[in-house]
Amino acid sequence: MPYPFALLNGPAPGAARPPRTRDVRYEQATIDALQKIWAAASYPWSVRLTALLPLWLPWARRRLRLRPAVEQQLLRISPRLKQGFIVEYMNVPSTEIPKPLV
Repeated sequence: MPYPFALLNGPAPGAARPPRTRDVRYEQATIDALQKIWAAASYPWSVRLTALLPLWLPWARRRLRLRPAVEQQLLRISPRLKQGFIVEYMNVPSTEIPKPLV
C-alpha cells in the first residue's frame, strides 16, 4: 500500500506533470564572446577559463566591444555551463570532453 501522505499531497492519479522549462538566461552575444575568448586563450577547460576570464576581459572589451551587461553575464556563468557552451561550439559530444581529475 502506498504511503498515505504521498497520495494526499501528490498529483491526482494518472495526471501528467507539465514539463519544466527554464528561461534563457544568457544572450547570444555573451555566448559568442565566451567562445571567442576561449579560442583566443588557447582552449582552456571550463574551470581554468573561469579563472582566466577576468584577465581576458580587458582584451575582450577592446576587440569584441563588450557591453557591461555582457561582461557581467560572462563573469556569472558557472564552469559547467561554460563547458556546455564550448561543447556546443565544438560540435563534440560532452562524453568525449575530458573531465578534470580533481
